[in-house]
Amino acid sequence: MQAFPPDEHAPGSGSADDFRSPFDEDIAFVVVREGDPALPSLLPAEEALIPPRAAARYVADFRLGRAAARIALRALGVPDRPILRGAHREPRWPDGVVGAISHAAGYALAAVGRTDRFTGLGLDLERRVDMRDITSRIAIPAERLWLEAYPDEERQLLALLLFSAKESVFKAFFPSVREYFGFDRAHLRWDPDDQAFHGALLPPLDRVSGAARFRVDCQRAGDLVLTSVQLRV
Repeated sequence: MQAFPPDEHAPGSGSADDFRSPFDEDIAFVVVREGDPALPSLLPAEEALIPPRAAARYVADFRLGRAAARIALRALGVPDRPILRGAHREPRWPDGVVGAISHAAGYALAAVGRTDRFTGLGLDLERRVDMRDITSRIAIPAERLWLEAYPDEERQLLALLLFSAKESVFKAFFPSVREYFGFDRAHLRWDPDDQAFHGALLPPLDRVSGAARFRVDCQRAGDLVLTSVQLRV
């Protein structure tokens, strides 16, 4: 039984810079690192979104994520503008654009594309943690049976990938669903040959365009994993 392949990095040595773009060429994909002096500052309207007593980590991640997103928009040819927040706290992209932001371990990643080509994009970066206490909350019964077939070390990595993949799925389908839906609304199946998840949304979300079959790309670099989804028109 083949699980996710061993990584060439020593434990803890991987970085988000090691990830290749998982998207098609017409999607702008950006990775930025905390502390880079060349990153754009928040615009005043973005600064106003930060709660007055927000924790320092929240503020740093928010700044980093908005910087990555605005760099990605520039690469797509979209004039610089503030990226505000929607009713569900999602990034509010400019008209004609879909995108996703993720941050972890001092990095932020963003991907943006045009709505005439994509209905949604998903992107999630995670640092490896112990998944034993949360696996039952992220996996539906069929996925738990799949995970239980692996030894503990592989099971922990695959559970992290499953968690990240479902985060990416939610982000990709949110522009179509327009409301929160839980991890139990998606069924993902691991393809060891493709090294990716193939999935479908479960009723009543199965009526959404693209919900019947989609792919979640998966990558690993040391203790970091990256998952992504692109939904074409």
